[in-house]
Amino acid sequence: MAAAAAAAAGAAAAAAAAAEEIRRQNEAKAAAGGPQEGPAGKGGGAARGPRGPPQHGLNSVWLQQQQQQQQQQTIKKRLQQQIETTAAAVDNQATAAAVGIGAAAAAAADSQAATQQLQQQNQQQQQQREKQHQWCQQQQQQQQQQQQHYHQQQEQHQQRQHQQQKHLPQQQHQQQQQQQQHHQQQQQR
Repeated sequence: MAAAAAAAAGAAAAAAAAAEEIRRQNEAKAAAGGPQEGPAGKGGGAARGPRGPPQHGLNSVWLQQQQQQQQQQTIKKRLQQQIETTAAAVDNQATAAAVGIGAAAAAAADSQAATQQLQQQNQQQQQQREKQHQWCQQQQQQQQQQQQHYHQQQEQHQQRQHQQQKHLPQQQHQQQQQQQQHHQQQQQR
């Protein structure tokens, strides 16, 4: 952008110098009585003023003025082309800068979207891990409760068996006593 601006400034300075040269030559022509160069028209062309017939003794001066006019027109055309080229370069650079800014903005938006998606995925994975951890804890608690209940049942069963074993000799002894009594009663009869 800086190079294009410098080129545009140089072209403008050259155009101003060319216009000043034309003005000086027109003043010289007016003093000599020859034809004068008119003001520049639209599009960078030159509008010629009224040209009088060459006077006697001024033919060589008039030819020189014609050559100078052609040179000035050539210079004007070159300056106009240079200005147009510079303007096109500035437009191209501005367009390229706008495209670059747009691409950078799009890349930033893509990066932000990717970051958000990654954060969401991380949150989902964290939630899944927490759910799995809670489920494992619940399973462990259920297993512990089942084991405790099983141990309690075993202990109760063992206690019953022990009590039954304790009562069994007493029952056997009572049965023996009853049998003895019954035998004695039979003998007494």
